[in-house]
Amino acid sequence: MTEGHVNHLFAALNAVQEMASRMERAGRDGRSPVSGAALTPLDHDEWQQVEVHLARLVSLLRDAVWCECPDRLAEQERADGRSATLFWLSVLLRSLEEEIVDDLHPDRMVQQYGPITSPDRERMAALADAMRQETHAIRRLLDGYRAAPKKGGSAGE
Repeated sequence: MTEGHVNHLFAALNAVQEMASRMERAGRDGRSPVSGAALTPLDHDEWQQVEVHLARLVSLLRDAVWCECPDRLAEQERADGRSATLFWLSVLLRSLEEEIVDDLHPDRMVQQYGPITSPDRERMAALADAMRQETHAIRRLLDGYRAAPKKGGSAGE
């Protein structure tokens, strides 16, 4: 197989694992994989039957990837360090701030959806400010975690 074929197998494995996770969220956990809205989960026995086949499906593709390049698969499955976790939490927090919190500010709501009454404006401004305070608190925590050595290790782990 060429490098392109192997890359395609890896991409397919990642996509299948992500799809299985979304299916688990819907079928077992009763949550929409897109919005998080409540769904009625399958009965435990029903979900277990589906889960068996999903696990086999993932296993089939993982085994195919393993046959082609076991070292590369092992490297991909090795957990990145703590700094990578902090990086992704920071990226997700920034997205939360920009895509959700900022859009709840009444000025943005007026631009997107039209006029808003004064009491609603005040309530939405207070909500956006309170949410912003929470995101700032999370940012301070993440910055502190990044700056301080991890117990039993270094800050970069």
